Amino acid sequence: MMDIATFVGWDIATLDQFNPDAVPGDSDFHTWYIDQGNDYPRLWWQYESHGGEPVSATIDPMTANYDLNNPDDVVTAITWNDATEVDSVEYNGTELIEGTDYTVEDIDGDTATLTILASFFEGQDPAVDDELDFTINFDAGDSATLTVTVIDTTPAPVESATIDPTTADYDLNNPDDVVTTITWNDATEVDSVEYNGTELVEGTAYTVTDNNDGTATLTILVSFFEGQEPAVDDELDFTINFDAGDSATLTVTVVEEPDEPGKPDKPGRPDEPGKPDEPGKPGRPDEPGKPDDPDQPGKPEKPEKPEKPGKPVKDK
Repeated sequence: MMDIATFVGWDIATLDQFNPDAVPGDSDFHTWYIDQGNDYPRLWWQYESHGGEPVSATIDPMTANYDLNNPDDVVTAITWNDATEVDSVEYNGTELIEGTDYTVEDIDGDTATLTILASFFEGQDPAVDDELDFTINFDAGDSATLTVTVIDTTPAPVESATIDPTTADYDLNNPDDVVTTITWNDATEVDSVEYNGTELVEGTAYTVTDNNDGTATLTILVSFFEGQEPAVDDELDFTINFDAGDSATLTVTVVEEPDEPGKPDKPGRPDEPGKPDEPGKPGRPDEPGKPDDPDQPGKPEKPEKPEKPGKPVKDK
């Protein structure tokens, strides 16, 4: 007949040393106890000898999200306690197929990773706010429940800011600031203004003035244009970047408008007619002149002298 003394080196305690409150980690947890019966010694497992319940496996986390915008596997960690394996995983009363719908990978003997594969969720065609409860059954202890909530992190559509006008002129003959109005919509500020790939300096090249009514005034300063030395028909594209939504483009065309002709002078008032001259006193009548003397007869002209006759020509 065996005696207690024969179990040298065994991790054994007598029944009167049994600790019913022992938990995993205690030195006397999962200890064999010996009971020397009337005819032979008997070994008892802690729970068998006193009918204790096994410690159920646990999962952490017990809840998770499945994102329609970023579909991925759902993972939880199992702490085995008295269980040693997953018997089955059920959803909506149907057992999932291990390797196709889920996997279990042991980590260190005490814990394991349970993964519900993304392909399973895709096959369910879930909608936002759906809750999927998975029942995990173990070989010992109670089952555990993993609740997966369907979410959608797709960003809400953003209404971009707008500008009006989107085009403007810069007149070389009358240089001035170029102004447009911003309607903010979902944006709240201008992040930057760019020209030709370079950011302009706020306050030096442009200004933004909020109008406190959902709009703002954007001004490209005349000093910026003067520094560019633009020519007629040049088009300058300004990219306006906001803190939300798309950017906007302001296109400025360089023009040279002719000077406006001056207005004609207004006609003056007609001169007032002068007063008529007062009639003068009648003058004295002219005295009759003396009769002209008759011309005195002139002296007779001298007769011209007759020409001398020429000499006769001799015949040869």
